[in-house]
Amino acid sequence: MDYSVALAAVRGLENGAELASAIEGKVSELETKNYQVIGEKRTETQKRQAMQQALESIGKSIGIEGDVDAVLDNAQGKIQNLVSERDAATSEKETLEQAKLAAEQKVSEFQTAAKLSEAATKAGADPKVLTKLLGDKAGDIAIDGDTVKLGDKSLKEYVEGDDELKLFIPSLFPDGGTPAPGTNDKSTSSGRLPSGPPAGANDNKTDPLAGYVGRTYTPPKALTKTS
Repeated sequence: MDYSVALAAVRGLENGAELASAIEGKVSELETKNYQVIGEKRTETQKRQAMQQALESIGKSIGIEGDVDAVLDNAQGKIQNLVSERDAATSEKETLEQAKLAAEQKVSEFQTAAKLSEAATKAGADPKVLTKLLGDKAGDIAIDGDTVKLGDKSLKEYVEGDDELKLFIPSLFPDGGTPAPGTNDKSTSSGRLPSGPPAGANDNKTDPLAGYVGRTYTPPKALTKTS
């Protein structure tokens, strides 16, 4: 029997109008719920199709051709390989960064050592003692031509003005803070002391010992007792 016919028959009964209205309300509720279910199924279908397309696209990007089942069957191995390659590349990058930092540290240490050595030479200081006492202040030491300064004072003045450092003055400045001969001499291009004997060293007239070189002597005769 058709729904509308059955509903008309119900209305013909005693109190049928009220019953028919209740039936119509329940049917309308069921129809609404059915539409919701249909809409949800349609949404789920669209999501599933989008997911399939996404999986197939991902599969192609990692070298897997085929449908979703093929992608799922082969994706795990491919992904594991990609993860392993990524981890290896990350580890190599970290190793290179550590090597770079170590190299930069070495260069910085060499530059500091060279600066302290130059400062010690120009200030007449012992390089090893200077490094131990003021190595942490190497960045504050300034070398201006032949002058070595720490702050607004010369290196020696700075040490003399420090109650702790001045105790080490004898070892820091073993020659009284006088630079080694030739260190700051700009009259020669090489800065080296002349080599060889002084002029006239081989001149017998100017060397009082030259007349005795090569001379032979005979020992005195033994004294004999005479009667």
